[in-house]
Amino acid sequence: MNEGVSKFQEWKRENPEMGREWGFWDQETTRKRLNIPTATGAIYGPAGALWPYRFCTSVLARLVSSHPNLKIESYTPVEDISFDSSTSTYTISTPRGKITSKTVIHTTNGWASHLLPGLSGKVFAFQGQMSAQEAPEGLPGMGEQYSWSFIHKKGFDYLTQRASTSITHPDGTATQIAGEMMFGGAWASTENMGMDVCGLADDTKLNYLAAAHLSGILPYVFGSGEDSNGTRSWNGVKVKNMWTGVLGMSADGLPWVGRVPTKVSTRNQPKKGKTEKGVETGEWCAVGFSGEGMVNCWGSATALARMVLGEEVNGNVRNNEARIRAAKGEEAVKGWKDEKLEEWFPKEFIVEDSRIAKANPFDLVGALMGF
Repeated sequence: MNEGVSKFQEWKRENPEMGREWGFWDQETTRKRLNIPTATGAIYGPAGALWPYRFCTSVLARLVSSHPNLKIESYTPVEDISFDSSTSTYTISTPRGKITSKTVIHTTNGWASHLLPGLSGKVFAFQGQMSAQEAPEGLPGMGEQYSWSFIHKKGFDYLTQRASTSITHPDGTATQIAGEMMFGGAWASTENMGMDVCGLADDTKLNYLAAAHLSGILPYVFGSGEDSNGTRSWNGVKVKNMWTGVLGMSADGLPWVGRVPTKVSTRNQPKKGKTEKGVETGEWCAVGFSGEGMVNCWGSATALARMVLGEEVNGNVRNNEARIRAAKGEEAVKGWKDEKLEEWFPKEFIVEDSRIAKANPFDLVGALMGF
């Protein structure tokens, strides 16, 4: 505990801008604020949570409204990609037919190496498990104030809680019902300390050890503690649903964003800088987010779009939004979208031959296993 607090304080000193938003609660404060009688302390800081289904459908509705010709071909896996050098055209083969395009963007994450063989061992599948559970009996709704991460010696779990709902009774009184607990993690509880789910791209089956962990830990964490006789007791919870998903783990722990080199795709490529309707031709990717997509996807997608649209010419930003403001005679408010990529986007994320050669999956395995 003391060692952890010491390292946390060291991190705050080395990262003053971010560190001032984070702090530490001792045992008494943690137990009181978070209703966790087993806690010995907590690190707290800013966080956010959203409802993924509502978010995705809202984004989709906006895209369809703005781009009526948008098509999303669900249940249509890409089986193969070929390139015709004479026309600089890609042919994308699917069970439902073929599509031709001058530009291909890979956002396949855990399945990236299927179509990008050069990323084999650099980006690989990792099965994750998630659950929806009723809140433990007596636990108040705290989802609008907090989200949680439970850090173990090996691995960690993550928890958010949906907003509370209110039921009004015939006599006019109301009862607050705590929202569902959205609880996931448990990879370190699987066989061989998570190595059994490493490389597993099947999201149709549950891992029974992860299921046991996720089903049993919340009543203990939020349990009632010990009674006057020293006996510990806690009430069970109802698991409403449980499912798995596939993460894209990166061998060096960082996303892979940018133009796909020929040695990665094993296909010929059009000449760099060649455009079709304002879009640079070729293959591009944004994959390998290692379970940290909520942190890294937003900026990576913006950066990749900038690259594909060729919004940097000879080191100068060619930003559509800035041009529109200038055309209207409006003052150009400089923001990160108006800056060169190198000024805000980590160069370590870029797909480069030297990085591909260096990335070693055993480094990631060692980090996960703690050696």
